[in-house]
Amino acid sequence: MEQQRLHGFRLSKKEIEERNKMEQRRKWNEKLERVDVVKLRTELESLNRASFLTPQQNERKRLVSRMVSDLEQRARVTSDMQKESQLDPRCRNLSISTSSSEDYDDLFDRARVDSTVRDSFPTKAFQLLPRSLRKRNNEGALIAGGDKKRAKMAEDALLSSSTVGDNIEEFFDSL
Repeated sequence: MEQQRLHGFRLSKKEIEERNKMEQRRKWNEKLERVDVVKLRTELESLNRASFLTPQQNERKRLVSRMVSDLEQRARVTSDMQKESQLDPRCRNLSISTSSSEDYDDLFDRARVDSTVRDSFPTKAFQLLPRSLRKRNNEGALIAGGDKKRAKMAEDALLSSSTVGDNIEEFFDSL
């Protein structure tokens, strides 16, 4: 009821969602300002080294990696802004293209292109596939590496090496 009305006026669902998103963004930014990047990196490295993680640890690992990436992106943006402020104003105003049409000059805005390439460009071939197809192909084998795939490969290796022949010593040596 409190969220449906503001100063006696009914709010739309879209306005409520926007306000909630802004509140979440504000809380996230406050959390990022309080944390230490070095501690987060060491925590992330230790979580990456662990061979088995509980669900809570996996959740913490995702949170820490997102925090580190957001902090690094912030640092990148601030360093880019400082570099551009150090440039000569005459150099900033010069256009890269020599064409007479000014309509397409903003198409290749350096900051926008850098951010889209950095944020969304896939680094591996299987990332081009949709997530539903990436997990399994038609035969049911896993495409992307995972725990199930590694377990299946280890099981296949164990079964192939554990064929007991006439010599028991060979079997024990294979283990």
